[in-house]
Amino acid sequence: MPEGSSGDGGSKYKIPNGYDPEPSSWGSNAKFTIVDSGEFSLMLTGEILAKNIQGFDPTLNGRSHDTMVIVNVYDPTIHDGWEPPEHIVKNWDDMWKMEGNYKDACIGRKKDNLTGYYRYYMSCHPDPHPNSNFFLIDRIPELNKPRPKNQEYIKGNCTIVNGFIRPEEGRYHSCHFFRYTKSKDRYSFRLYGKNVRLLNEVENFLDGRFTEWLVSSE
Repeated sequence: MPEGSSGDGGSKYKIPNGYDPEPSSWGSNAKFTIVDSGEFSLMLTGEILAKNIQGFDPTLNGRSHDTMVIVNVYDPTIHDGWEPPEHIVKNWDDMWKMEGNYKDACIGRKKDNLTGYYRYYMSCHPDPHPNSNFFLIDRIPELNKPRPKNQEYIKGNCTIVNGFIRPEEGRYHSCHFFRYTKSKDRYSFRLYGKNVRLLNEVENFLDGRFTEWLVSSE
């Protein structure tokens, strides 16, 4: 889906300034910012997540677990009727069929221990490199069946990184996720380490906030 260019015709949000929304009204003493933009961001601090999600660790692996949430607002004047370009469709097909740029891909038959999704590695010779990036997918592609109409079977992408602040704690997940609000706005966020196991809880928290903050949606 293409990115929106303006908020006209799309969702508007009334976001508490404690979430540091951008763009915002600099110098304002107001408690909220009305965001009417095709793209905006907000900061979800580890402390906010720890306060609202049981078991979330804001300082796991010696790093701050703040995550910037990037939102691309659905605009019917831009997105309705949009068709992906041919090269994008080919890339989607290649990923599903494990051809072309994905001819060296492989899928772990054992689900990822933190997320419960399958790991789709782009490169396996014969095994994934320890630092290989991998997609998280909710199914194993069946090559004799058509590709899904959209790419929502891809739930995120991750790599396993070395803990450089607390190396004694070992390697840990660094994952990037994309989701949609109930008003079709696309948003992304990151999670790290064992906090990745709380993916569903973070999604539910964000869904609740977006619903609460929504001013209007055409």
